[in-house]
Amino acid sequence: MLAAPARVHEIQYGEEGFATAFKTLLQQGDRPTALFCSHDGLAVHVISELHRLGYKVPQDISIIGYGDFAAALQISPPLTTIRLPGEDMGIAAFRLLLERMNSTRRQLPPQRVMVVPKLIERESVFRLAQD
Repeated sequence: MLAAPARVHEIQYGEEGFATAFKTLLQQGDRPTALFCSHDGLAVHVISELHRLGYKVPQDISIIGYGDFAAALQISPPLTTIRLPGEDMGIAAFRLLLERMNSTRRQLPPQRVMVVPKLIERESVFRLAQD
């Protein structure tokens, strides 16, 4: 059995708050099964608001954050998140700084450094039973 194709919606909100923006999305006939938040602090807020609205995470909707902040473990359910490789990022930045400091050239071209984040699976995401 094939799953329905994913539908992506961006929920932006201001002073009206997440709950109002989420209700508006539901009134338009869209019921998301997962929300990807731009940082863990926002994900904690979203989980809190969803609980207040009567939704269960992850039974009704899955939530994923970004950053693996301390708060990711301090909420219920613990937040699934993307962990940034902070040590690797620091080492790369330090190497680039040394290269620029030791260069005789007045200006070096911009450089792109790729680091690989890691998915930290916790309990805020619904998982199908594995065979």
